[in-house]
Amino acid sequence: MPKLEVSVIIPVYNAEPYLRKAVEAAEQHEVVKEIILVEDQSPDQSWKLCLKLEKKYDKVKAFQHPDKGNHGCGATRNYGLTLANYEYVTFADADNYILPNRYDKDLEVLKQYPDADGIYSGMGIHYYTESSKQIFLETVNMELLAFSDAVPPKEVIQVLLGAHPKVKGAWGIDSLTLKKSIFEKAGVFNAKLKLQQDVDLFMKMSMVGKFYAGEINEIVSVRGVHDQQRSTNVKQMTKFEYERWKSVIEWVRKSSFVSKEHKNLCEERFLYFQAKTLTGLKPKLFVLKSVINQPRLLKESFGMFDINFLNAFGRNGFTLRLISFKNKLILKK
Repeated sequence: MPKLEVSVIIPVYNAEPYLRKAVEAAEQHEVVKEIILVEDQSPDQSWKLCLKLEKKYDKVKAFQHPDKGNHGCGATRNYGLTLANYEYVTFADADNYILPNRYDKDLEVLKQYPDADGIYSGMGIHYYTESSKQIFLETVNMELLAFSDAVPPKEVIQVLLGAHPKVKGAWGIDSLTLKKSIFEKAGVFNAKLKLQQDVDLFMKMSMVGKFYAGEINEIVSVRGVHDQQRSTNVKQMTKFEYERWKSVIEWVRKSSFVSKEHKNLCEERFLYFQAKTLTGLKPKLFVLKSVINQPRLLKESFGMFDINFLNAFGRNGFTLRLISFKNKLILKK
């Protein structure tokens, strides 16, 4: 029978108003064996609070980076991973909190699927201000971070890439339960990314591990959204989305664990992203380059190449006639 013992990792930066609630929400769970706080040289009194919580709760262990410096969220989570002592890890950001039902479905899933590398459940949102709500919906545009339905493990990446024909959705990091061994295949958080390190790793993990649905009809954790979060900064989100894509693609091309099917899917979606969001000559060159790198895309009638071509060169009478002419030639063969 599978045993669920969890290390909860909480990166702490400038989180003094929220941290106590995050810790106390995690501490109540029997399966949680340790709560690792890694403080990242906050400008507020977060470190003092970490020490108080460590003294009050037996499960809490407070750390700073060995050099006492500020390293960012990705590096802080990675350091927390090196300190984790149990087979399963979950992350709980300091301004979020988990609910009493957080781990209820996890053990059921592990009994049914002992090969599971991870379990994903639903995550809700709490807005501290009306302005943070407006900005969050402009950038993320999702008030529920969950899959609309369960999918087989090999299809999880399709959902995360927005390429699944039926299922939509996303993951929230506080609602993922992960077997620590998955990091051996997927790597850890890309500390070079200032934003979207979690989304970057979600994509990588989903291509090399087996992930099953836990509680997707109800939320098991809550994301706290406030005005100080970088994830509610539209300009920063746009800037780092491209950097995140580059990180995923570079990793996919090097990884020996990723299937050819998933590699092709990532290349296609990367081209789609570039053709849709970049301006000037770049998207046009990327689309033309795709013909050389993946000629099979050109042979698909009304496929991904056609969408990318129209996004890059504009949807007008001339480009529509070109695509129509290309597809007529294909259908004749």
